[in-house]
Amino acid sequence: MTVAVGLTYDSKTRFRSRALVRIAEPVSISRWSEEYQVDSQKAVRAFTDDVARQLAEVSPTYPSWAQAVKVSRIAEVVVRSPKGRFPQM
Repeated sequence: MTVAVGLTYDSKTRFRSRALVRIAEPVSISRWSEEYQVDSQKAVRAFTDDVARQLAEVSPTYPSWAQAVKVSRIAEVVVRSPKGRFPQM
């Protein structure tokens, strides 16, 4: 089994900053082990591509710092709202 785990920190440079941990669903490696017997290079490439896809799902990337800051501010609102829900508009 493989399990992708994404960590997003509030502030990577600040000691003990908060971190968001996102865990993907476990994926069985049996399909790649079977393919490995036939074509090892193709199987390794397929496995690597799938792990990269899983990591992208649990570790968001942002096109700019401005967008990352906006998402962080939205997350603050959600965290501080009752039961983690968005406030009613």
